[in-house]
Amino acid sequence: MVRARALAGLLALLVLAASPQEQEKSPPPSSAEQSEAEKMIKDIFKDDYAKRGQPERQALARQLLSQALQSKDEPKIQFVLFREAKDLATQAGDAATALSAVDELSQRFAVDAAALKTSVLAGVGKAAKTPEEIRPLVLASLRLVDSALLADEYESAEKTLASAAGLLKKIQDVPLNGKVLAKSREIAELKAKFAKIKKARETLAANPDDETSNLVFGQFLCLQKGDWPRGLPLLAKGSDPATKALAQKDLLNPPDAAAQMAVGDAWWDLSDKETSTAKDNLRDHACQWYAKALERLTGLNKTKIERRLNEVRMSRLTRGNWVDMTEPRLFNQPGKAGDPIEVVGKKGMISTAKMQFPKGEWDGISVRILLDSAKDGSGWVIYEPPNGYAAFVDSERKMFVNARGDTASWNFDFKTAWHKEEEALVTILIGDGEYIVYLNAKEMTRVKTSKTRFSNLELEVREATVKFDRIQFHKAD
Repeated sequence: MVRARALAGLLALLVLAASPQEQEKSPPPSSAEQSEAEKMIKDIFKDDYAKRGQPERQALARQLLSQALQSKDEPKIQFVLFREAKDLATQAGDAATALSAVDELSQRFAVDAAALKTSVLAGVGKAAKTPEEIRPLVLASLRLVDSALLADEYESAEKTLASAAGLLKKIQDVPLNGKVLAKSREIAELKAKFAKIKKARETLAANPDDETSNLVFGQFLCLQKGDWPRGLPLLAKGSDPATKALAQKDLLNPPDAAAQMAVGDAWWDLSDKETSTAKDNLRDHACQWYAKALERLTGLNKTKIERRLNEVRMSRLTRGNWVDMTEPRLFNQPGKAGDPIEVVGKKGMISTAKMQFPKGEWDGISVRILLDSAKDGSGWVIYEPPNGYAAFVDSERKMFVNARGDTASWNFDFKTAWHKEEEALVTILIGDGEYIVYLNAKEMTRVKTSKTRFSNLELEVREATVKFDRIQFHKAD
């Protein structure tokens, strides 16, 4: 169990560790040089190498990793120390240390980090048996797949995903199986499209001004990969007149709000003709222009842009593994699944509905608050009861608040104006030691927390009756 918790807590950080600034990397030492360094290391640590237990092997791997970080002036020895730390940690089932060794090794030496990480995860996976051990390994593999796809390394992505699928055969996890199958389809789709642009890339290498090839490769980069900095200049030289003119306007970086909105509108209109990834990438890019123009727009133009920004924010926020929890019985109320939770409030009274919190690992909560426009009141989402945090909308005072509780009262941690509306979507995520609080998919505030998962939820009203629905929990990876 300790091993499983260590995997879950550290794999995400290590696999997704930020890349260092590009620097010249040394080639690996020759086989003879590595053998010489290995002999020296094993002689110095011969007593530790003689210990065969898993805890002792893990301790030696960490010791060698620490020693490698200190061996800055001895690159041959440093390389082998990192290599040994990786190998020992993999054999001992310590994926976190092994992956850390790969990260450090690849920062300094010209090695294939993705292949090494795939090998580590496959090696650790051989001994993994329980769901608690296997799930973090599969999730780490999926993140490696995403990195490989960004680099157009489709063979590597397929190999890593195959390893993850093999691990999943040991356990029953329907949602994770679904993720692996979806990723398999994504790889196949991108690989097929990449094969089609191979000719275009070869043509551009010989003739950078070929219009057809510029269009084909530019569309792939922008619409499929979301790589607008590289793709836009190609579209601006492409063979489609409309897309070419739009890309040229985009690259001019217009400074006035009307022109910025026009560029955003044009990309948005193109998104209506697309589906899936291309649609998302086009709308994401349109919203970059909308965000620049928004504060200088007024009237219907501003309303239109606000709604489109909200639509895209909502789409981004709801991507992932959300589970519907709109279930009256969980709040000790009659009704069927999907019916809103009604909390009856009266003048001068506070009414609360406490949830029978479902089992599971949850790192996100989203609740829609439905208010009666004819009556003033407030609807609360208390996400760390009894004396923790709550987010609420108050229709009488026209404000949205995130509050911090104590034994006697609630103290306003964050407050902003909120135009009285009939509904408000409150979402709270946990990430990197913070609660991230959203209103209608727009980030409002962040507050520090030591928690990594939600374990309680209460719905509260003051003054008026309020309904709550679209209660969704996000399954933690």
